[in-house]
Amino acid sequence: MGAVPLLLLMSFHSGAIPASSLQNGVDAYTSGNYLEAVIEFRPLAETGDPQAQFNMGVLAFKGHGLPQDLVESYAWLTASGRQGFAFACRYRERVGAQLSPEQLLLARKRAHQRLEQAGHVLASAAPTSDEDWCPERSVN
Repeated sequence: MGAVPLLLLMSFHSGAIPASSLQNGVDAYTSGNYLEAVIEFRPLAETGDPQAQFNMGVLAFKGHGLPQDLVESYAWLTASGRQGFAFACRYRERVGAQLSPEQLLLARKRAHQRLEQAGHVLASAAPTSDEDWCPERSVN
């Protein structure tokens, strides 16, 4: 999966966070400036933007702009998917297939922490199954 998933999600942005920052990140990604893409996407992802979280998951999976880290990738994709982005859940399945049970647990905990920090109301403990993380509803 290359630039296409990043570009496709741009058209679904809700407008809650300035689209120009997402667009700047997409532009950086498509031009191969992955570090700049991380710089654009990370603050948006940390404040809970599901598209930016998805994009951070892709960058971490590919090791573009930051070291490849499958646990981080899974955590970002999980946070995005939890907010209804079904495509993030599907991409996350590819990543999850490469993780040990211990890594999956760690990634779910990170996703839970990120969602809480962004102000999303969650149950007190991180879900332990993938079904709990990816609701059937979808924005895309």
